[in-house]
Amino acid sequence: MKKRLLYIGLVGGLLFSGCSKELGLTPYNGISTDIVFNNPNDFNLAVKGLYAGLRAQASYLGGESILFGDILSDNVIINQAGRKSYQDINRWIYSSNATSALFNNAYVVIRRSNSIINNINKLSDGAVKNNYLSEALAVRAMAHFDVLRLYAKRYNAATETTDLGVPYVTSTDAELLPARNTMKESFDKIIADFVAAEAGANVTNGVGRLNKAAIAGLLSRVYLYKNDFANAGAAADRSLAVTPGTSDNPGTAAQLTSIFTDATEVGVLFKIKILDEDNVKIGTYYSQTTGGQVKSEYVPTLDFYNLYTATDARKAAYFVTGPFGNRTYNNVAKYIARPNSTANTLDFKVLRVAEVLLTQAEAYAQNSSIKNEAKALTALNKVRSNRYTAFVSPNETGTALLNAIALERRLELAFENDRFYDLKRKNVDIVRDATHGEVADGSGTKYATAYVTLPANSKGFYLPFPQLEINVNKNLVQEPEWR
Repeated sequence: MKKRLLYIGLVGGLLFSGCSKELGLTPYNGISTDIVFNNPNDFNLAVKGLYAGLRAQASYLGGESILFGDILSDNVIINQAGRKSYQDINRWIYSSNATSALFNNAYVVIRRSNSIINNINKLSDGAVKNNYLSEALAVRAMAHFDVLRLYAKRYNAATETTDLGVPYVTSTDAELLPARNTMKESFDKIIADFVAAEAGANVTNGVGRLNKAAIAGLLSRVYLYKNDFANAGAAADRSLAVTPGTSDNPGTAAQLTSIFTDATEVGVLFKIKILDEDNVKIGTYYSQTTGGQVKSEYVPTLDFYNLYTATDARKAAYFVTGPFGNRTYNNVAKYIARPNSTANTLDFKVLRVAEVLLTQAEAYAQNSSIKNEAKALTALNKVRSNRYTAFVSPNETGTALLNAIALERRLELAFENDRFYDLKRKNVDIVRDATHGEVADGSGTKYATAYVTLPANSKGFYLPFPQLEINVNKNLVQEPEWR
């Protein structure tokens, strides 16, 4: 009997999801792989389907992922005039019956990857085969990593062999009931897939598909998350060096708005392209436009908004201040609209050059075998000189340099699913603005005291697996704190 995904949807601000032996569902829309993969064109269609799957999963790159990294962190506050979507997630209130559907949706994409990988030897050896395999391996690694950092505890080198990660699924067996790998095994498998993918990937696949620079950049993200600064720096180096002038160009201040209205691909290494006809409106997770006014779900906290100075081009590119009803809000502008397109329909930027530069900067600024503060400062300044008017480097060193990198990372990658995971990997408390409400002048409804601080190592830093998954797959062990 074939097992199907049941996606129930958004109820009271939380995602409820379920499935029956979901991890083992035969991929590619249930069609037997023996029938699907008969010739090279079948692989081309399957790879296109792989990226379409990333776009189609509303609880993955089709929308929810643009939200979680910020609503779980200290960057935003809920707008009381909005729909109050994901309100309990924002408050760190979740349970196995009220959690993210990312777990299910990411494994849908993983199954599609496995169908390509497990049939790849039907193709003749050569560059075409290597590139298809690289794309599938990289997507499989990326999806597993995204599940790992949301549902598993923070990586800790001292406990990596006993802490549990996630099931690393490489099969398309419909009867599979996979157990969780250890944290070490999970990271080892993610890294191995990315390393193999980088070796065989094309230099140019376009930004809508994974290429060598993007894969190396995603690998640097994984290494940074586990505090492996030497390998993070090396992977960032490789990513930035693939096509000088392109893979190392973060885009200028003048180009910044165009990056987020899809008018240019400068500064973008990998994104999920979304067309109007796809009917995937990722921007609705942040806001909708009603009667010419922006109705926001979440807006930046005032203390965070004020971190953007008047000379910072990101302030105008990332926000638009305007009325809704009788109040004025600082709305997130990254996902409102692109010219001549359906409102809230934009491409999902998975990886930008600026992130890789900031990873390179952090890796070389840390106390590790590759420490090189001059190189770290050069990478940091490449971002800052393209964001601030008449920028003059303060030439920071030591702790001041690390703090400057952390600040720019927060400012640059806001609303791109990064902040929560940065705080998690650094093992620091989340402390939100407790003074101001959601209105542009700081009035409105403040965070209640219970939702201001999330202590480091709290169970709020990892979500429980969906209970329906646990019920079906007895090998999927829930963390004790969520049982």
